[in-house]
Amino acid sequence: VAAGRLMVATSARATMLCGLGLLTLAATAFATFDLHTSLGVIGLSVVLLSTGAGLVEAPQASVMMSYASPGLEGSVSAVKPGAGQSFYSLGPTVV
Repeated sequence: VAAGRLMVATSARATMLCGLGLLTLAATAFATFDLHTSLGVIGLSVVLLSTGAGLVEAPQASVMMSYASPGLEGSVSAVKPGAGQSFYSLGPTVV
């Protein structure tokens, strides 16, 4: 809901950049964790990660659907979660 409202107020690009910025902050926070990191810092980092991902998702879907040819909207909407799950499972394999 927040991403959609932010997209209407600004643009898809600004919303996506905002989300990517939050994802960068979360990744930086995760990189600094050690054995003595408090649960509050871990929780805040997870909230940043989730908020960033949520802000990226709506503009990403909007951009993908805007390039769909007439009559192929269903194919494009089916490819998006399939590609996302493929890369989601590829991440731990690469690491």
